[in-house]
Amino acid sequence: MRYLFVIFFLCTFIFNTNAFAGSNGSPLSQLKTDNATYQLYSFFDLRDRESFIQVTSPNSQTTVHFQVFDVGNLCTENNFFDTYTPNDTHVYNMRDIQTNNGNTSGISLPEDAYGFVVVTAVPGIGLQADQEAEIIGNFRIIDGSGYEYRTNSLGPDIFLENESGSYNFNFNQAEGVNSSDVIGITLNNITSGEVSAAGSSLLFNTTLYNDNEVPFSCSDTVFSCTADTFEYGINNALPSSKNKADVCGSNNIQEGIVVLDLISNNSTEAFAGYVGLNNGNGRGSMDSMWTENIFETEPMEELVEICGDGIDNDGINGTDCVDIACDGSVIDTGGGPFMCEPTGESSCEDGFDNDQNDFMDCADLGCDGSIVNTGGGSFECEPDGETLCEDGFDNDGDDLIDTDDPDCPEPLMINQQSFDVCITNADRTITGSVMVSGAASCTASSASFRSSGGVFINNFIGDRPFSQNGDIWSITYTLGSLSPTIVRQISITYSCTDFQGNTMNAGYNPQDFTVQIGECN
Repeated sequence: MRYLFVIFFLCTFIFNTNAFAGSNGSPLSQLKTDNATYQLYSFFDLRDRESFIQVTSPNSQTTVHFQVFDVGNLCTENNFFDTYTPNDTHVYNMRDIQTNNGNTSGISLPEDAYGFVVVTAVPGIGLQADQEAEIIGNFRIIDGSGYEYRTNSLGPDIFLENESGSYNFNFNQAEGVNSSDVIGITLNNITSGEVSAAGSSLLFNTTLYNDNEVPFSCSDTVFSCTADTFEYGINNALPSSKNKADVCGSNNIQEGIVVLDLISNNSTEAFAGYVGLNNGNGRGSMDSMWTENIFETEPMEELVEICGDGIDNDGINGTDCVDIACDGSVIDTGGGPFMCEPTGESSCEDGFDNDQNDFMDCADLGCDGSIVNTGGGSFECEPDGETLCEDGFDNDGDDLIDTDDPDCPEPLMINQQSFDVCITNADRTITGSVMVSGAASCTASSASFRSSGGVFINNFIGDRPFSQNGDIWSITYTLGSLSPTIVRQISITYSCTDFQGNTMNAGYNPQDFTVQIGECN
């Protein structure tokens, strides 16, 4: 794609900037933004905001027709007439609209109304060289944080001089502030004092250009007097402050230009729009947009991803190894060449992030289960967390090996063991406990109790599980009748198993001791 020239950029930054208000001259001249015209177009918004519209009659006794289109209320039109003397100025508070002489206008808008206002100087309707009835205007919107957005109102010469052009505006995210709202409406009969909006719509082919002037195709866009087709965000990076749809939502670009090329062109219809309200953080700007081609282009060539240049050349799927078009390409971004694998990393021992998702080799989920050899022997990749804790390798690629990795539990270790005997007429038990760290289970496999006569009593064979309380594992045996009634020796064997299936065996063989009935050891 080769761009011959850029005519003009609309300055939309954090603070208020000039905007074109309309005149009989060229819409490209910012010096003419305060020139008078016979008709003004302003946006208003009472959704957690306040709106004020100022009108001035600079040189003649003037009657104006004031029309309010309430978009949120089925585009209902409210209107009244007002009069001005020469050099007269009046500010309309859209929450309490009063006429220039202080009387009530008869218009009472809903608390959360929003839409467009058209002010027409009744004498001298139309663009006549000798017209006398002219007006100048601007509007202000103040958000809930007290920040004020303002710009000059649009004039009709913009529409009439550019019937077949494009509607263009720039957007950005400067210092974290989103210039995000695109507000537009199609109007009928703008050369008369009876402008209408309900049911009117123009269809645009929408193209988004990033800051490198690379175009991205978007869906066709309609701006009409309905809640769904009146207000948009730019794209995923710059959404609407009122959670409306985006004109180019599949992209995620923070600065550039939107070009709306008119597809349907009805000579009785014209488009009025603004861009720039912030995304609700109390700062931003609002500017007018106007009709004029900013790009003259040769036919668009197919964009091809160049793998390894750090740029998303084709505007789809992502940059370099993230783009499916680069699958199998060998690139070198520093450190040596490697192969692009956008569908998932499979080269799991080359030391590169082949799918450029910020995870490399065994740390990448694509390498789960892969057997690799990085020089010290073969081992298995475990990107979800190391479980092979005795193989001497860093299986999950976090630079921690085996028990140094928090994923691995502490090693199995028997630290302490003890058993107590208590024999009464009612309760004849032997209770034992062991302190074991790193165990998943402990089980006794045999137990025997030797009397003073050397006879084993109450032999127990077969697994019996210990119960756990922290690192303490306990087991209790209940003895039957004892004859003789003296226990001389206890012998118990048991084993504990860790979370990897490793087993540690132990036994308890204390010195002989004597416990009489009615006593506890």
